[in-house]
Amino acid sequence: MSLRRGHPAALLAAQLLAISAVVALALVLLPSVRLSDRDAEYFWARHWWQSAFDALSVTTGVGMVTRSFAEDYTQVGVWVLAVGGVLGAICYLRQLARALESVFHVKHVWRAIGLTTVVGCACGLWLGVRSVSAANGVAQGLAAAFGVGLSIPEVVRSAPAFGPLVVIGAVAAVGGLALPLIRQFLRVRDVRRTICAALVCWLVSMIATAAMVAYFERPSVAPGSAARSSDVDRAFSRTLGGTFAVGTAGVDLLAIDRDSAEGVKLALGAVVLVGGIGGSAVGGVGGVWLLLAIGSLVLRSSNATGPGSAGRGKTDTERGQSLLQSGAISRSALLRAGTAVTLAMLLLTSVTVAGLLVLEHSTRSPFEPAATLGDAWLDGAAVVAGANVSSGLYARVIDPHLSSGIRQDADKYQYGMIWLMLAMFCGRVLPVALLARHLRR
Repeated sequence: MSLRRGHPAALLAAQLLAISAVVALALVLLPSVRLSDRDAEYFWARHWWQSAFDALSVTTGVGMVTRSFAEDYTQVGVWVLAVGGVLGAICYLRQLARALESVFHVKHVWRAIGLTTVVGCACGLWLGVRSVSAANGVAQGLAAAFGVGLSIPEVVRSAPAFGPLVVIGAVAAVGGLALPLIRQFLRVRDVRRTICAALVCWLVSMIATAAMVAYFERPSVAPGSAARSSDVDRAFSRTLGGTFAVGTAGVDLLAIDRDSAEGVKLALGAVVLVGGIGGSAVGGVGGVWLLLAIGSLVLRSSNATGPGSAGRGKTDTERGQSLLQSGAISRSALLRAGTAVTLAMLLLTSVTVAGLLVLEHSTRSPFEPAATLGDAWLDGAAVVAGANVSSGLYARVIDPHLSSGIRQDADKYQYGMIWLMLAMFCGRVLPVALLARHLRR
């Protein structure tokens, strides 16, 4: 196959690396970071490493950064990161559409991307009005609408911003390719039922996870006393919105840290791996299975009724089968593709978790408590699937205090950065590569 037509994963990899390089250079050369003369002279290598890490993180949709938005990043730096994340998400959506072209005629891709941009900016302006900085609010809304887990504390931690960010999470869940695909196949009766059933199951899983998080995070009640029902309801509604935002926009509204309960970390890691609705820029395996289920249903209808072409007077099934490439793929290939993506993402997450535990053990001070499996699971799943929710483990393995000297030629933080950057990159490219390979004509 030619690179132009047959290798969307190779193009995606090249595009992500190119965008990351441009963003990293912009962070270094433009007035993006508040850096003292001493740090610029003696710790320049650390500055370059941080810029490369932050650039690849936003480009792959993860959004974990090594610097503080309040103290280190300027307004220019915030917008460099936000624009880089949006460009990376657009490249991902475009190559995902090409990987699925053997199954779907994905129409109006750029129109859907434009709609997501407009809605993200509108929601971001809403955020900006309610927060300290309007510019930061627009950048936060735009990034979150494309599933980039960029989290600006002054925006996401303000109380009035909770509702708008939940709305942006809904935009991220159905943004990108999801809207045109669902709109095309809603005319097919079986597909319509499947989409509705999948949405119901997805929402039920979010509610169940939020209930689990609320249960583990509930405050201890003294014997003989009872918590007020209004407080319990308010806590659950906030937990539900926060869980939804983590699973869709990748933004952490729950303030998870190493002191959070193990059950919370395990549950949120699973939510991140499931991700959003099929065709959105949000990572995860749940959306892949929805897309492949739609293709399987339309293909089954095509086999049952025989080939047909689009036109007036056709039944719902015939209209649907005209949207599928005639004879291009089999249902068993769809099943193999979904299974391969799921197993690959689980394996990549497991390897990332193991690496994080090893790195943390080799760099941890003997006076600090060891990382738990929940810490590694949450951070590993977030890095692979693309979400900015962490127990703090990733920050510990790339901590600047792991430097061994001014020359910085053997610093341990570099090992942590390299490991996490590989996991981010593979988590973004691997699903597209497997879909393109198994759905090849």
